Amino acid sequence: MRSTFAKPDSELQSSLLRRVYAGRSCSVAAPSRDAAAAAPRRAPVPVYVMLPLDTVWLLERDGGAQPVLIREKAMAVGLEMLSAAGVSGVMVDVWWGIVEHAGPRRYDWSAYRRLFDAVAAKGLRIQAVMSFHAAGGNVGDTCTIPLPRWVVKAGEADPDIFYTDAHGARNRECLSLGCDEAPVLAGRTPVAAYRDFAAAFAAEFRDLLGSGITEITLGLGPAGELRYPSYPEGDGRWRFPGVGEFQCHDAYMLASLAAAAARAGRPEWGRGAPHDAGAYNSRAHETGFFHDVHGRWDTEYGRFFLGWYSGLLVEHADRVLGAVRAALSGPGWPRVLASRGGGSGGVGGAAPGATGHRGGPPHPADAPPPASHPATSASHQTTTPLDASASTLLRFRPAAALGVKLAGVHWWYTTRAHAAELTAGVYNTRQRDGYEGIMRVLARHGAAASFTCVEMRDCEHPAEAACSPEGLLGQVLAAAARAGVPLGGENALQRYDRAAFDKIAESAVGRSVLAGRLEKITFLRMGDMMVDNWDAFSSFLQRLTGPLC
Repeated sequence: MRSTFAKPDSELQSSLLRRVYAGRSCSVAAPSRDAAAAAPRRAPVPVYVMLPLDTVWLLERDGGAQPVLIREKAMAVGLEMLSAAGVSGVMVDVWWGIVEHAGPRRYDWSAYRRLFDAVAAKGLRIQAVMSFHAAGGNVGDTCTIPLPRWVVKAGEADPDIFYTDAHGARNRECLSLGCDEAPVLAGRTPVAAYRDFAAAFAAEFRDLLGSGITEITLGLGPAGELRYPSYPEGDGRWRFPGVGEFQCHDAYMLASLAAAAARAGRPEWGRGAPHDAGAYNSRAHETGFFHDVHGRWDTEYGRFFLGWYSGLLVEHADRVLGAVRAALSGPGWPRVLASRGGGSGGVGGAAPGATGHRGGPPHPADAPPPASHPATSASHQTTTPLDASASTLLRFRPAAALGVKLAGVHWWYTTRAHAAELTAGVYNTRQRDGYEGIMRVLARHGAAASFTCVEMRDCEHPAEAACSPEGLLGQVLAAAARAGVPLGGENALQRYDRAAFDKIAESAVGRSVLAGRLEKITFLRMGDMMVDNWDAFSSFLQRLTGPLC
């Protein structure tokens, strides 16, 4: 076990807290000339900080296991540090493999209760990530947290519940979306298991929903992101900037592909992934499928396969979001005012006092509410008459917004095919916007999005990798804006250099055409590196949260 908080408690309690409180009265270091020119006067941008992956750990002893909050004193100091510095809240991984370790529907929230009460006591908000994946195989993972043992056993009995590549290698980080609706988990479907977990979480922390817990982020794939595990770096199969491999060779995915090919009248297309798409570490121009000039991605077959592969990913998000939102929209669940509208069903502007995703617009939603709650449209927002004569309705949504993480797959972005995005499941090419469909689904469910790599610049990457994190961020920002989806940003790597801070600030509050569209910033992550670079982080924080950002 490796924690990202290793400094002695005494060091944190003495020198660090003195620096934090002293820093509150110090002047803010001036940003670089480019960043200063880009900084308008606008409302502060909320900043959240990710807590260490192993904040809650599963302690095994005497033949049993118990979730525990590790380094509790250090965590208390860290939370005080963040609160005093003006951080809005924290992001916390709520691990499936820890909470439901004892068996199906046997939840142990005790360690998270201690943590959340401590966070709330410091006046910090919580973005809780339902982490339905295993930790240990991704960039920046500092510990290993497996899936629940009973899920692992289900996989031993039916290995096809895990994503599989063309060589038969299984990825046991998360479950394949191909079995979303198959009763493979002790008689439950994976979607039902995710729904039950999120509903049990909301029931346990009902007292904090809306006031303390402002967002429930649903893990939808590896690293909690909406994608396929196409670039598995943790086991050594992939290295940057390889194109990755399609993950569609488990029995459930193959059956879906065969059925789609039969419907298209081309059964020969349903036998697996493209044979000429290269290997994990291939370059795009080395493959027949992704080649810029004569690649098969831009043929009838390529469009069929990529449409099927990416379509399943969007459907997966739709299913999980819909199931969880329905579970949290029944009678008795806390709600907040979202908007008001006329009796005809049109939605008006936000009502006074309405609360939504912090800094963002009210959240729309879809799918029918329970029959006992009147509604004017197919929506999880319930409605109540305000003035019967005018047929004015108030619309409410669950107190805690739902959220989804989107990966910043930026290599091969400047080529026509965008190979790495395609293997990850986003059908985004020079001719096709692959993020619009994702944003439409999020908008229907009133969900927010969080996007990684906001600290990166194009010039920091090798030219041969055809990277453009800035171009990708701009595209995602535009797609979110068109759909009305609140978009937050995360840094992909722990960096404390001025270039990274300037880029994050530019993304959040710059004067460019895309200015101000990041609703919040989530910074990776609390721990010793942040402590060692506290002065730099504190200056950056004041730039975003000060009154004249």
